Amino acid sequence: MEQTRLRAIASARATYQGRNQKLKGYVSEWPKEITQDQLKERCFMTAQDFGFQPRSFKTKAVRLGLISYDPARKIWINNVKD
Repeated sequence: MEQTRLRAIASARATYQGRNQKLKGYVSEWPKEITQDQLKERCFMTAQDFGFQPRSFKTKAVRLGLISYDPARKIWINNVKD
């Protein structure tokens, strides 16, 4: 029973990390700086590929540190780009 639980945990971890890497791959194709309207459009398109709401995609990207907002310039920064 313990082995089954450990295999399930390992499988879930691999799935989660794979999905996060895929998200990172999408965001890495974006420009370094984008406006709010551009972000909405990109989140809508990307969310369709993953099967969840655009707002959820933006929240996940912010939580993972893939994008951040600069309130002084009113733009979103792509943290994946160097």
